[in-house]
Parts: sequence; structure tokens; C-alpha cells
Amino acid sequence: MKRIMTIQMLATLLAVTPFSSCVRDDIEACPPLQVNVTVKDKNYLNVDKATLNMANLNEKLPDDLAFRAYVPTLCYVLRDAATGKVMHEQAVFAVEGDAQQVPLTFPESLPHGKYVLTVWGGLDNADQLSADRLSFNLHAQQAPGADVFVTNDTLVYDAWNHLYSVDMERTKGKLVIQATNLPKGITASRKSVDGLFGKVNSQFQYTGTAAVHTAASWTAPKDLMTKTVLAPSVKESASLLHVNFDGTDHQGPISYVPADVRINTNRNELTLLRYVYEEDSDGFNIYLLVDDGWTLIHDMSVEE
Repeated sequence: MKRIMTIQMLATLLAVTPFSSCVRDDIEACPPLQVNVTVKDKNYLNVDKATLNMANLNEKLPDDLAFRAYVPTLCYVLRDAATGKVMHEQAVFAVEGDAQQVPLTFPESLPHGKYVLTVWGGLDNADQLSADRLSFNLHAQQAPGADVFVTNDTLVYDAWNHLYSVDMERTKGKLVIQATNLPKGITASRKSVDGLFGKVNSQFQYTGTAAVHTAASWTAPKDLMTKTVLAPSVKESASLLHVNFDGTDHQGPISYVPADVRINTNRNELTLLRYVYEEDSDGFNIYLLVDDGWTLIHDMSVEE
């Protein structure tokens, strides 16, 4: 009888004692899932060496700028890790304010569970994303496109785990071409690069192939610089770079076509070339920045 009374008293105590951890039946709601998004790739990996070797490059950014200075827009989708069901998504929006991170707070109605969060940054719109928002067309219509970032992470959301941080990483590199001592009358350039990856998914798996074509014009300087964001090359030195320099002189249209060269582009790295016009040979010597110095990759004095 004493044992029965003890059990009854214990049951009564458990019935009236409130639980300390949150559960969905409690009056007080559990904290919502919050993910703070930060930027990992604020600068290209080789920006310091590049800045030392190319005047007026202007690619080095301070590390303490607002988030939007590195990544101006975001969009994201949260999926159930087991089923793939979309639980919450947000279309492309402009990042505002001067904070160095962007908090994403999900509805309190979101059930506890395991989720996969995919965040894309730098997009003008979602046109180049796949329908499931898990992959990105790097060079639609053979255009450079935007400097796009992505992060993808698996999150466990429960009463004890509701605050996370994820880092945005860059999907492309950048090709920088500096042309010096250009002939008088050159006012435009055309450029094509092939052997690039065509798509990337949220886990940084690159597939397919692509080529990029660009054109630029200016007011006849003797020196110029063009910058183009590019997907990584599909393999080492797989990308063929073709450049035209166009303009007019007193006799009419003129065009200079330097030799095509093989280059390699990498994610979050700068690929730097210098085209130096040599009047005596009426052509271009072409240099590639390798490690800490310039390497001549095409010499006009050597007959091909």
C-alpha cells in the first residue's frame, strides 16, 4: 500500500511540474530557426600578389565592409533533409543596411527536424537557377553573368539547436587583361574564351561546358584594362583566349589580332594577362602572371 501511495504521489508531482525545455504543446513558443549569413570570399585568393604586379587593379576590398558590398542580393530555399520538400523559400532580394551579416529567421511554425538550406548571392534574378534552385547556369547566352556566391548546409532544428551561421563562397573567377602601348585609333576590343564549365550546383560540383564572348569600347587611351568574371576551366589550360583590338585611323577601320593563348581560370582566383604592343614588330607580346612575376607566353620576336 505504501508503494502504491508513493507511485501516486510521484505521478501527481510530474503532472503539475512544468518542463524546462520547450515543446510544441507549451504556451511559450520555441525559438525560431535563425541562420546568420556571412561572406567567406571577400577577396580573390591571389588578390595581394595581383595588386603588387598590376597597377590600378583596384580589386582589393577591406575585410570590414557591409555584407552588401561583397554580395548585393540573396535568395534561399529551405528543404526537408529526408524528403526534399520545400519548407520555406525567398525570391531574390536586395541586401540593405551596413551589417556584416544577414540574419534569416524562419517561421515559428516550422516543425523541429533536419533541413538543408541553400543560399545564392549576387543574382539579379532567378532566371539562371534551375527549377529546384539547386544549380546555376554560369554563362547563359555566352555572357559573363554576375559574380555569384552560394552556400549549402544541413541544419538540425530542435529545442537546443536553433542558431546557425553559414559562409557564402564565390562560384567564379575573374580574367583581367591589361593592354599597353596600343596603336593610335584603337577604341574597342572583343574577347572570347572557351573550355569553361557551364553549370555549378549548390555543393560546388561543376558540370557541362560553356564559352563567353564580350565586347568593350573606350575613348582611345594608350593603356586599358578589361575585367570578366568566368567559370573555372574544365581542366588545366583548357580555355582558349582570343582577343581583337579594333578602331579606325585616317584610312578607315583597323583591327589587330594577337595570337590565341591557352589559359586556366579557377574559382575565386584572378587570371591576369598583359598585352604589350611592339611597334617594331607590329604585334603583341603576351604575358601571364604566374606566382610572383610575369611570364612571357607569346613572343613576337619568335617566328611561329
